Amino acid sequence: MDFLILFTVTEGLKVIEKIIQVENGEIRVRAYIPDPQENEVDGFPLLVWMFGGGFVLGSIDSDDSLLRTLAVNSRIVCVADDYRRAPEHPFPAAALNNASEVSVNISKGIIVGGISSGGNLAAVLAHKSLKDPELKGKVTGQLLVIPKLIAPQAMSGKVSMENRYKSELLSFDKDEDPYFLTKSQSITFSEAYHGGLQANNPEVSPILSDSFEGLPPAYIQISGLDILRDEAFLYERLLKEAEVPTRVDV
Repeated sequence: MDFLILFTVTEGLKVIEKIIQVENGEIRVRAYIPDPQENEVDGFPLLVWMFGGGFVLGSIDSDDSLLRTLAVNSRIVCVADDYRRAPEHPFPAAALNNASEVSVNISKGIIVGGISSGGNLAAVLAHKSLKDPELKGKVTGQLLVIPKLIAPQAMSGKVSMENRYKSELLSFDKDEDPYFLTKSQSITFSEAYHGGLQANNPEVSPILSDSFEGLPPAYIQISGLDILRDEAFLYERLLKEAEVPTRVDV
């Protein structure tokens, strides 16, 4: 069996942090900037990254090694934010407004991405970018890693869900891996996030969005024994039906 050993990259990039003012407060952001080569003096594309942790756990440090590696190997500026709850409009807008400071060339592309609950936030942000005047037309891709795309309450019957989806969402009940995320943990995290009352809100459950047309291309990574597996497959189907280019690795 092959294992990926992820070393912390400390050379070939610079890492800067700053505090950005957002509505009702401030958040800390960290940018991972590759050292430019001769053909990169005009800047890099941007990845806006959301860490995972069920909206309860995790921090800006959670994916530090991953983002260092992505920045250097993929030649992209990675910006992580210590988000509070949901994607803040001022955060990605602020990242774009300070693009030159972090060596970002917006014309080279902007990707929103995240893992697990961070994947949820990235998907929501992709939807918001279609209507937000500061983001419209600027997000060119979404990277969703084992994403959480529908609240458990929308699948359990506690909050109603469109019946046509129920037969496609079986992994939450049948494929639980007790060594990683369990059903009970997912429900607990979700209750802490929105109390179960907003389960049908597309900003909590992007699978329930009215439309998927016009969304940026999506790359989705799915774990075969993850309880979140089927919602990621369903999300890909909904994207493809809306003619959004997709790629999935399981």
